[in-house]
This record gives sequence, structure tokens and C-alpha cells, in this order.
Amino acid sequence: MNVNKPHDSIFKKLMESIDNARDFISFLLPAEVNEHLDLGTLSHAKESFVNKNLNEIISDVVFTCQLQNSEEELYVSILIEHKSYKDKFSSFQILQYLSAGYKIQIINRKNRENLKLIIPVLYYHNKDNWEYQEVSSFFEHVPEVLRRYVPRLNTLFINLLERSD
Repeated sequence: MNVNKPHDSIFKKLMESIDNARDFISFLLPAEVNEHLDLGTLSHAKESFVNKNLNEIISDVVFTCQLQNSEEELYVSILIEHKSYKDKFSSFQILQYLSAGYKIQIINRKNRENLKLIIPVLYYHNKDNWEYQEVSSFFEHVPEVLRRYVPRLNTLFINLLERSD
């Protein structure tokens, strides 16, 4: 753990407890996402999708979880940036992160197994409100017919200012 990022270390320590992680995930994820997750199967993943290019700006805590009534697993990845400032281009960091995560899965794939979906969660804490911008919002000036070439991704952005203690 990087001691220059004390919030990251504290958060990672809290997430070592699977009960804490389950509570955190069930509280912060939207109900329509939670209803598809079997949080009783939540466990720590061995994987980290942070590559050396992202290592200085982002860390992660990755969990696996089965889908409800299924053996199919997915990743719930909590990106620990503890954004304490408004970072207009965070969605591009997440795009890079997801790309690295899927690349790792492709390289390590066995017997044509399905890729596991990665649900990225970014949370922000600061006194200033911040509206997270998806990648597509940077290309609204481009004709619609060309916007189909813009990567589409959704990130669960958690603004801690909007949550009660």
C-alpha cells in the first residue's frame, strides 16, 4: 500500500473484511444493480487491473460475485482514487482501467470461458459538488452518426457529499 495515499490504505484495510465490503457495496450500488448480484457469494479477487501507467493515480479493490440464480461471475471493482478534486477527465482513466482489466482476462482465459463483466465504481469526497462526465459527453459537438465510434461505458460514480453519514 502506498503510504502517500493514506485514505487508500484505510479503505483497503476496511475492505479486507468481506462483511464490510458487502455492506459497502449493497449500500452504495443502485437497487437495480444490487438485485442482479448475489452478495452472499462476494469474495476477494486475486486480480488487480491497475497497470503500471495507472499505478500512480489509481488503485483498486476487486471482488468477484455471482449473478443471482446463476453460476456466472462478474467483478465489482472499487476504484480507489478518493477524488478530492474535480477531475474532468476521470472517465478516460476508467476507460484505460477497464481496457487493462479485459486485456488481463483475455490473456488468462481458459477453455473459452466467458469474460467477466467489470462494474467500475468511483467515489468522490470533497466539499465541492462534482458532476461526473461519461466519455460520450466530451463528443456531443460531433455529428450523431459519428458518435457511434465513441466508447460507451457506465461508471457508478458515488459522490459522498450526497450520502448521509
